[in-house]
Amino acid sequence: MTQSVPIGMSVTLDQNVTYALPAKPVYVNSNQAVQTSLDGTTWNAYTAGSVSSGKFIRSTLVGTVVSLSEAGKAAGSGTVSGSGSFQDFIAVGANPAQSGQIRLPDAGAIKNRNINGASDMSVLTAYTSVIVLGEGQPVSMYGPLSLGLTPAQSGAIRLGNNAKIMARDAANTTEYNVISMNTGNVIVLGQGGEIDLSSASLLIVERPSPAAPPVNSGRIWLQDNGSGKTQLMVQFNTGGPIQIAIQP
Repeated sequence: MTQSVPIGMSVTLDQNVTYALPAKPVYVNSNQAVQTSLDGTTWNAYTAGSVSSGKFIRSTLVGTVVSLSEAGKAAGSGTVSGSGSFQDFIAVGANPAQSGQIRLPDAGAIKNRNINGASDMSVLTAYTSVIVLGEGQPVSMYGPLSLGLTPAQSGAIRLGNNAKIMARDAANTTEYNVISMNTGNVIVLGQGGEIDLSSASLLIVERPSPAAPPVNSGRIWLQDNGSGKTQLMVQFNTGGPIQIAIQP
């Protein structure tokens, strides 16, 4: 049987009744926590202090007294079984983030158990200024990776305008541009470093003569000489196209 007990009143129950003290979190939609005590056959309920409205609270059993406090402020760790919804957010740790639906502290991590159930795998770790995905584990994405506020609208890796893919050198002292597109809509490879094509080749397809390049640069391309032969050409900032080689 379930019976409502008004705050500040007590109810005497039959001796054969088994008294089950609260063991799960309680949701209170008011600004008052409720503390209960069992005195022989009398169950007392009275105001225990203020809590934030609309919050989950937890119960702590000391002797025959069940104290209630905000679950969000309780220390320690635990496991929540079953399924359900959190109305506002989940905050973890002593100094969690102050916004977002899942709020972690510095160096807080979201982890899952590996397929063998033998060890933990890091899904996401939030350090002071770096967000780490996987942390030592391969990360697979079943969809495109978009970077920036205005990324490309197609492709597996989608960069925004003037964005770059950079790499650190072996001495960990200098950064090099691996690939980018400059303001003239020119794709730049290896700016500041060398491109190694060892055991590989560069395939170039014939095209019409391009315009002269900017100062201190040159363009290399293939073109048809008008008689079915392929020419290897170069064009500098001044002067006309120059033939480097021609198909025999």
